[in-house]
Amino acid sequence: MAVNSRELRNLFITTRALVESRRLADHNDLETAAHLLSTARSLLLQSNSAPSHHQKYVTSLELRLSEIQRRHRRQQLPSSSSMARPSDQLTPTSAWRAAEQLAKVAILRKSMSRVGDLHGFENARF
Repeated sequence: MAVNSRELRNLFITTRALVESRRLADHNDLETAAHLLSTARSLLLQSNSAPSHHQKYVTSLELRLSEIQRRHRRQQLPSSSSMARPSDQLTPTSAWRAAEQLAKVAILRKSMSRVGDLHGFENARF
């Protein structure tokens, strides 16, 4: 493969990974974004081109990956510390309220899946 085509391939892999990881991060899917970036990084490192050709792309992927991992760690910390607060002790009343909320969510999801199953049948005649 010519140097120019390798360069274009590396550029394409890098830009697609960065754009897609940004989209995933915007939707708070940080684990998938990190996996995508690490896969793109390993793909660049496996290429037969000289290290100087892909080093700038690998560096940009690693920077974005470290940013995603830092953001993921920050999201993990508040959730674990909120469980440790003594003000949120589990009582029979709070357990009942939590169960009611979970039931409401389950009912809502069930109704939403029914709506999704009917998608496309709006104009159907039976």
